Amino acid sequence: MSYILVFFGVIMEGEVTLFTSAFLTRQGFLNIGYASITLLLGALAGDLMWYALGTRFGSSTSFIMRWLNRVAGRFDNHITKSPIRTIFISKFTYGFHRAVLVRAGILGLPIKRIFRADFLVTVVWMIVVGGLGYALSASIPLVRKSVHLVESMFLIFFIGFIILEFIITKISEKKL
Repeated sequence: MSYILVFFGVIMEGEVTLFTSAFLTRQGFLNIGYASITLLLGALAGDLMWYALGTRFGSSTSFIMRWLNRVAGRFDNHITKSPIRTIFISKFTYGFHRAVLVRAGILGLPIKRIFRADFLVTVVWMIVVGGLGYALSASIPLVRKSVHLVESMFLIFFIGFIILEFIITKISEKKL
């Protein structure tokens, strides 16, 4: 059941699901092999869905499509000439990746070309973002030890602040 949630989660909200899944994998809640395959398939399925959405509505002559062609047309050169670089940059720019895939579909770029670029970029994205989640999870035991020290420091600072305020108040009352 958890892998189904991971699959649909990465389609809906990729970065958060990937980071959380990597975190939970390190904690032992998910199997790294199953999670990796599920995340990869979910990310690719979601990306293909956005591309297909672009191909579906690309021939529309609605006001929205005319406006989109006018606004996004400036970026078409990047998508058509260097799709790997454009998809790579968009994958690591929150909220931009889906728009690039929709635009690629609107432009009618070959699905094989887009899928190859997206596959490579998705693997790199999973290594980077997933690696960060995995590494953060590995540092939890170190953070737990430091939490008590930080709590004690805040308590000492707070008590010191109250004592200092009391002393300053007493001194200023004597001078008045």
